[in-house]
Amino acid sequence: MPCPNAVSWNGVIQAFAQNGNLREALEILREMCAEGLAPDGVSFIGALAACSYIGLVQGAKRCLCSMIVDFGVIPGVEHYHCVLDALGRAGKLGDAEELLRGMPHSPNDATWTSLLGSSKIHCDPARAAEAARKLDPTNAAPYLMLAR
Repeated sequence: MPCPNAVSWNGVIQAFAQNGNLREALEILREMCAEGLAPDGVSFIGALAACSYIGLVQGAKRCLCSMIVDFGVIPGVEHYHCVLDALGRAGKLGDAEELLRGMPHSPNDATWTSLLGSSKIHCDPARAAEAARKLDPTNAAPYLMLAR
């Protein structure tokens, strides 16, 4: 493109992240910054999701901090969810729950489901059951996750 903008850069970041080219997604974010374009909330969702999928817990934490400090982007619940997911995948369930309880947004069903899934995978049934209790009691999915 002759004049790529934030939308085009974000599209490339998301495309790489969603297709498993996670390191490339992070590299595109770095290139975007090098070209003088400031990333926005969408840019950081792609980067944070990429960090989560490839297990870069410290990278996810640095990315969240950078979006606030370096770029003045206020993180939404979806940004915190990505970091929580990275922590959960790495088995850092206490840290994940601490982040969930300390974030400036109310956790949503996706956030609690992420903690439930991570707790189940890493054999923490008490934490999994507590996360399940935070979800809609008429939805059978959390109970099915606990039963497996």
